[in-house]
Amino acid sequence: MLSVLTALLLAHWPALHLEYLEYAPVSLFLCAVMFSAWFGGVGPGLLATILSAGAFYFCFLPPVYSVVAKPGEMPGLLLFVVSALFVGSLSAAQHRATESLRRARDELDETVQALKTTNEAFVRVRHI
Repeated sequence: MLSVLTALLLAHWPALHLEYLEYAPVSLFLCAVMFSAWFGGVGPGLLATILSAGAFYFCFLPPVYSVVAKPGEMPGLLLFVVSALFVGSLSAAQHRATESLRRARDELDETVQALKTTNEAFVRVRHI
């Protein structure tokens, strides 16, 4: 929720002049989804996608700040949601792969240490 709120605040921050860039809010919301999925996993990434879609619908699709039906804007919103789901799932998968590699490295380090200890014991027994 915090990442989506941050994206929303940044999109409306006058000092950044994002109102002149048509797709800047989309990029910020996709970053929020990516960030949430990376640090929290699939669930937080999905929550960020839903919150981002709602914020994008309410704050950036005409008529702005209105919850009335916006049928002409639905293809764009659907494309945003699909993109956010894709980005979020990629980010979560990359994070899982990174963690898996980290665990494998740690296990390999433990195995190497055990082999060193065993080798040292064999060397000592051999010299006796």
